[in-house]
Amino acid sequence: MIKALIIDDDGELQNLLKQYLSFYGIETFSHLTGLGVKEKISEVSPDIIILDHMLPGKEGLEILKEMGIAGKKLPVIMLTARGDETDRILGLELGADDYIPKPFNPRELTARIKAVMRRNINTDEETLSNIEVDSIILDTSTLRVRRNDLYEELSLTEFKILKLLMTRPGMIFSRDELMNYTRGRDATVFDRSIDMHISKLRSKLESIGDTKERIKTSWGSGYLFKKTV
Repeated sequence: MIKALIIDDDGELQNLLKQYLSFYGIETFSHLTGLGVKEKISEVSPDIIILDHMLPGKEGLEILKEMGIAGKKLPVIMLTARGDETDRILGLELGADDYIPKPFNPRELTARIKAVMRRNINTDEETLSNIEVDSIILDTSTLRVRRNDLYEELSLTEFKILKLLMTRPGMIFSRDELMNYTRGRDATVFDRSIDMHISKLRSKLESIGDTKERIKTSWGSGYLFKKTV
């Protein structure tokens, strides 16, 4: 599950995003001021930060600059009610990964969080070691999934799907997101092959002795990899 730290002084917006994002496997933590951000990051250990531009105590751009000086490489999405292009450019230059103007649709924020996290996964792909969730290990060098002494060979598409799901256990990925990740933007919307690959992955996980039904269907939303420990 992705952990998102939302730094915004709008308590109503915080509550709305908490309810909405949790449905998509994103756990949120709130911080209502520009002060004490460093301590909050240490406390929460978030995967991504949603940072408002205008905050009491300290502005978002100043926080972003301090994070860069401290060497923190957390993905950051900036929120702003300002229409000043200069501020947006400065934020991106200081290390923000994306910008969303207020007001915004929570669905758009969800999509952008997932996009930023996918880019982060791709950036680390060359140095990615084996991925382990509970007792299931995805071997990134041999394209195998194994548990104890049992293993199954995976096709490249199966490997990519399982890698994305296991990298973010508990996070829901839609069929379109899985298709785009495995095949690129030219994947057809009507392609049902993702369902077939999911079915094969479930069978292979069962054949290596995992009976927990790891890949869950979230009806109307997509698929997620369930972590039990």
